Amino acid sequence: MTLDNDFEVKLSKNSNLCINEYADVRDFASKTCYSNTTWQLPLVITSSKYQGSRDYKSELTYKINEANNLVLEDVNEYKSSKREYVIADGKPISIKSFSKRGSEDYGEPYVLNITYEYFK
Repeated sequence: MTLDNDFEVKLSKNSNLCINEYADVRDFASKTCYSNTTWQLPLVITSSKYQGSRDYKSELTYKINEANNLVLEDVNEYKSSKREYVIADGKPISIKSFSKRGSEDYGEPYVLNITYEYFK
């Protein structure tokens, strides 16, 4: 399918659903793949983009970890990040945010604690 802005879009379905976009005029190509289309966890979204001489790849993962917390991890070659939402009684009580550059290990987390006050 070709859009009005000269982008050509193609969908492909194998073990993943992938969306490919091309624009020869802009020397642009991108591909985004979803590990499932039901938004069941774990969900992995891989993305690769190419424009001119620049190439960018990332992998975004949504999952529930062993402690039953929601974890979002965005891994790429430049700066990766991971956020862990600590859940208690169905509500987030803290958010742990980690980051790293390149192939380094994640550093110490920045922790945001959430408190709730209820008024009558």
